[in-house]
Amino acid sequence: MTLGRSAFVVIAALVALVPGTPWSVGHGDVLMAMGQRTEALGWYRTVARLAPARATSERAWRRAVLAARVDLGDRVLAQRLLEERLNHVEGRRARARVLAEMAELKRRMGDGEGAAATWMRAADEAPYAPELAAWLLARASILVELGREDEANAAFAELAIRRPDARGRAWLGRARLAHARGDIHEALRCYDMAQELATDEAVASVARLGAAACLERLGEVDQALVMLEASDLPPAVHSVRTSGLRRRTSMLSP
Repeated sequence: MTLGRSAFVVIAALVALVPGTPWSVGHGDVLMAMGQRTEALGWYRTVARLAPARATSERAWRRAVLAARVDLGDRVLAQRLLEERLNHVEGRRARARVLAEMAELKRRMGDGEGAAATWMRAADEAPYAPELAAWLLARASILVELGREDEANAAFAELAIRRPDARGRAWLGRARLAHARGDIHEALRCYDMAQELATDEAVASVARLGAAACLERLGEVDQALVMLEASDLPPAVHSVRTSGLRRRTSMLSP
C-alpha cells in the first residue's frame, strides 16, 4: 500500500511540528511569515532546547535571536536569548562565538564597557580560534571609543603578541591613538612599524598615508611626497593629495 500525496503532506507537516526534527525550525518560519512573531519566537526556543541534533538546535537559536532583535526590535530580549544559548552550547570555540555575538549586541545597545569585557571573554575562551584577531581588535576599538587610551594601547599590544600576523593592524591602532593626541613623533614611529609588519597591503597603505601626514607636520615635505607616492591611491585621489601638499608647502614658504 502506498501513501497518496495529500497523506504524505499531512504526515510531513505533523513531523515538522515535533521540535526535535530537522524540519521543525521551518514551522517557526511559517509562524513568522503569518505575522505571529511571539509564537514563532517561542517555537524557536522550544526547538533550540529540545532538538537532539546540534545543527538543528543552533539553527533554531540563531532564528530566535534574529527574531528578537530584528522582528520584535527587542535587543534586551535578544541578549537574554544569547545568554540562554550560552548555557546550552557545547565546545569552547562555539561558546566563544556566542560570546562574540553577545559583545556585538552590547556594542549596538551602547554598552561599550560590557562589549569590551565580553570580547575579552570570547578571546580567552578560544585563544586559538580563527576569529581571535577580530575579537581583540574589536575590543581595542571599543576602548578607543570609550576614551580609555592606556587600556586601548595595552589591548593593541596584546593583539600583536597573541596574533603576530595582526601586528600591522595593532601598530596602526597605536599610531592613530598617538596621532589623535598630537604626539606626531610617536605616531610616525608607530606608522612606520605598521608598514613594516603589515601582512595586508590595505593596512600598509593606510599607514603610509598616516606617515605622510606626520611628515608634513614635521616639515619633511619631500619624504611626505615619497610616502604619498608609495600609497595605493586611485590616480585622481593621489593627484589631489600631492597637489594639496605642495600648495600648502608653498604657502608656508617665505
